[in-house]
Amino acid sequence: MKEKEINITSLLSDHIAKTIPYIKVRGDGFSGGFSPESKYNNRDGSLNNLNMLLQDELSIPLSWIDYAVITNMGFADNEFHIQTKRKSDSFSDVISIDLVDEHGNVVFKSETSIGYGDHEYISVTGRSAYEEFIFQNIHSVSQLEGLTISIGVAEYGAYHTGKWKADFKVPAKMTKITVPVNRNLVISGENIYIENMTVSPLGISISYEFDNTVFNREMRDGAYVTYKDGTVINMQFVSKGGFDNSQTLEFSNPVLEIEQIATVNINGTEIALE
Repeated sequence: MKEKEINITSLLSDHIAKTIPYIKVRGDGFSGGFSPESKYNNRDGSLNNLNMLLQDELSIPLSWIDYAVITNMGFADNEFHIQTKRKSDSFSDVISIDLVDEHGNVVFKSETSIGYGDHEYISVTGRSAYEEFIFQNIHSVSQLEGLTISIGVAEYGAYHTGKWKADFKVPAKMTKITVPVNRNLVISGENIYIENMTVSPLGISISYEFDNTVFNREMRDGAYVTYKDGTVINMQFVSKGGFDNSQTLEFSNPVLEIEQIATVNINGTEIALE
């Protein structure tokens, strides 16, 4: 959705953003999204030399959502950045920013997005407090003349507390088992050694060590369970991510009958439970 009320060049004529080293914000919890064109989509350590915009120098509302604002905008390392901040009580967030012309044609897409925020904030909401979008091919204000911000969002509804009534049966005993894997699995296109995974009536969880900065977070992994009688249960991808190099991949289903599972298939690799 286009943000017609935000005049980028006018705003930048009165605002010079301060910067902060990336390594200082990463310590608070980190997630990253990298397009194939991103120069940071590698393992050469270039992110460690990156500078980010200082938080909360601006507070620019977005016209059609109320759960996020633009908190800074400007240049760092000769690249254009836009920083957003999500409200602490919202699960919805800005997930992409393009710069478009008067006809709505995309002129620039951000090649890199980096989210961060304190550990407690991310563990409660599942999302980062701040998201910074980097346009590595914009080096001067003149390139922004006549362009408008267009944002993409992910909306997950509201957070509710209280008593709930489940319309599915829950096992009397919630048993979870640890299944040895001891082989490489393909996760988000990467071959990663997995020692074991956890299977419970509520789903499958796989923990592993891997550099979070090289993941394509748009890629969705797949899994299904085969019961001993041949019934196939397709699992729903829930999430992947974590802090620094400690990652977790999760799948869910209303309820799994643990004692009936013969095999679990993760992205085409079958693991037997026996």
